[in-house]
Amino acid sequence: MNSINLTKLSSAIIVGLALTACGGGSSNNEQTSNGNNQKPSEKIECIDGIPKNLKTQGSGFYDEEFFVLNADYDAQHNEQFVIYSNVLKNGVIYQNSTNLLKNTLPLDDYSDSIDYILTPSKLETTNKSRLTSSGIPLGYILSQNNDSAQFVMFTDSCNLSSDFQVSTHIKRVDLSGKKISELFAYTVNSKGQKEYTYLTNNLVHYMIWEKPEIGEKIKNSQFTFPQGSFIGFNDQEIYNAPVISFSEGQNEDEKTLDDYIASHSLNTGESWKKDTMGGLNVLYAINSTTGKYVYGIDPIVEMKGNLYNTEWAIPGNFIQYISDYETGQEVNELYFNKTAIQTIADAINATL
Repeated sequence: MNSINLTKLSSAIIVGLALTACGGGSSNNEQTSNGNNQKPSEKIECIDGIPKNLKTQGSGFYDEEFFVLNADYDAQHNEQFVIYSNVLKNGVIYQNSTNLLKNTLPLDDYSDSIDYILTPSKLETTNKSRLTSSGIPLGYILSQNNDSAQFVMFTDSCNLSSDFQVSTHIKRVDLSGKKISELFAYTVNSKGQKEYTYLTNNLVHYMIWEKPEIGEKIKNSQFTFPQGSFIGFNDQEIYNAPVISFSEGQNEDEKTLDDYIASHSLNTGESWKKDTMGGLNVLYAINSTTGKYVYGIDPIVEMKGNLYNTEWAIPGNFIQYISDYETGQEVNELYFNKTAIQTIADAINATL
């Protein structure tokens, strides 16, 4: 992953939503399924991953434009802040660049996007998630109710089945009247780790350590958030089934699953399990006693005579099992509403 990579797909999810699995510590999670899945009421016409007659049911968080603060590279390979806009249009979440910051970089096609999504039911491609006149499609919203939503991962075929759905909930944090400097407030958890109340550690690290000439000025800024400003982050992302993502080029040296098992030992109490998903042979780790998935060990997929190293999400609440932190906020990207991101942009621009 890039040094910050707060928003781009690998995926787990725009997750925050679009499947952004970045490995993680070895942790077990019960194999549960969530019955709160939705089915579209009519057959969906799909063209290059864009459903032409999808209508989001209900209203909620995604009715309003929201923004993400990220970092990306310019043509000279220098990293700088960027702000992306996310908009729900005809059931599809699109991401676009904005001109809120000076020297704005154009939004380009994802160079690190995934090529395949594999579930127990099917292998899907995601190659058509490319820049369109509306932006880059990140996924679909089947329904929403206030801050809860039924999200579906982008696929070239617009597959809306339950295996590709994620039940999400966004927690909002009110910033009204707070100074930007207050965003750097933190507590220390029982593990001795700093947990920032409003920002992720990755974002703080980037601002303070990688861009100190900018970060310290932002930290000491006196800009104040107007009434109604807030940030949001996913505190729930429930998967119905295991979801594996991978790309061309992620090949392993071994040619068979047995060869891979022989050259990759596991911790005591863990064992490899061969399985099939979507018609492909897969290999993943389980707890030898309980049979539960071991999330932190990447699965291996056998396809076209090669073995692929992959990332995955397992059934249940992604937030709970991926986080090494007590609050769960650390693994999430932040969503700013318009007044909040404008204040952030003003503070960043003042340092440039």
